Order: sequence, then structure tokens, then C-alpha cells
Amino acid sequence: MDRHLAALIVLAACGAEPGPQPRRAGADCQLVAEAVTTIELGNYVPVQERLAREKAMKSACEALNLSKADGDCILTSKTASELAWCPHPLIMPTQVGGGSGSGAGPAGPGSPQARSAICETYVRTLERFARCSKLPAETARSLRQQIPQLRTMYTQYSTQSTEDSCKMANDATTQAMVQIGC
Repeated sequence: MDRHLAALIVLAACGAEPGPQPRRAGADCQLVAEAVTTIELGNYVPVQERLAREKAMKSACEALNLSKADGDCILTSKTASELAWCPHPLIMPTQVGGGSGSGAGPAGPGSPQARSAICETYVRTLERFARCSKLPAETARSLRQQIPQLRTMYTQYSTQSTEDSCKMANDATTQAMVQIGC
């Protein structure tokens, strides 16, 4: 994992010059809102509930100032799992700590489920990074191959140091993504 963190830091150091970014062509937030609402709620919900959710999703899309490419990713997604691969999916399927019937109640901030959620955030950041068109293909392929191993590792070794490592790695990856324009 240290080797990957070092690679991400090198990518950040070699990234784009900071400064004003050119204005991006925006996504059609109404279409994005309709697509996300359909994925999230399905087709058979009362009209008022659907319209309220579409309005909220349209506002979220506009607040994020989604690019056309981000919007296109959402519009081509047919399931929540496909949507999760988009850079700005607007909704995220829950995969960590899900499951009921344990009787343990909600997970506290230091619980293994919370640590897993922090590491899952890092893994999702890596997944988005691996989809970035500005990342060299070989690097993206390597990231995609190692993500399942990383996910297995953090679920097996859920400790405070794992949580800290995931947080630091997520921060470094996010910074690298900004630096190269992802």
C-alpha cells in the first residue's frame, strides 16, 4: 500500500499548474435528476414523491456544477452499481455495514463498521481515479486490479491504524485527482 501512496504523491507533484480552470460544458441537470431518481426509486412510485426527489437531485446536480461528461456517465448508468462508478454519482448504494438483524444498533464512530466506511470511501475514490481519462492506462489498469485486494484487506484488518491509513490515502488520492484534473 505504501508503494501506491508514493505513486499517488508523485502524480500529485507532476500534476497540472494551479490556477483558474476553463469553464466546463455542463450536464443537463433535469435529465440527470430523472435518471438518478429512476435508479433510486424505480418507476412505480407516486408522482409527488418522484417529483420531489427529482427536484432535490436537480438541485444537487446544479450545486455540484456537473460537467457534461459527469452527466453522460450518470445518464448511461442503468443500476446503482453502475452509477457508483461515475465521478459524481449523486447517490451511493450502501455496501458497507449493511445488513440487519444483528441487534447491535447503529455503528459508533470507532466501530469496525465505521472504519470500514472510511476505507470504503477511499476505495470509491480510487475507483473514480481509475476511471479518469487523464490517468495513464497502465496505472488505471493496475489500480482496478488492486482495488478488490484492498477492499478485502481493510475488512480483515479493521483497526484504528487501518482507519488512519485509509483517511490519509483518501486525502492524498483526492489531491492527486485535483492536480491532474480528474
